[in-house]
Amino acid sequence: MNPAPATDASPRAAPVNKLSLAERTRVLEVLDSTEFVDQPPLQVYATLLESRTYL
Repeated sequence: MNPAPATDASPRAAPVNKLSLAERTRVLEVLDSTEFVDQPPLQVYATLLESRTYL
């Protein structure tokens, strides 16, 4: 049997590269837009790079 994973009750620190609330909101707005709603994130990323749009 595999041993149970160790649980750590202490909270983890937030990553230093975590998106701010405004950045996260903007990214989600773009992903949910009618232009990109049916595309995977990687394809959206490539399309935005081609149009020189950086989020």
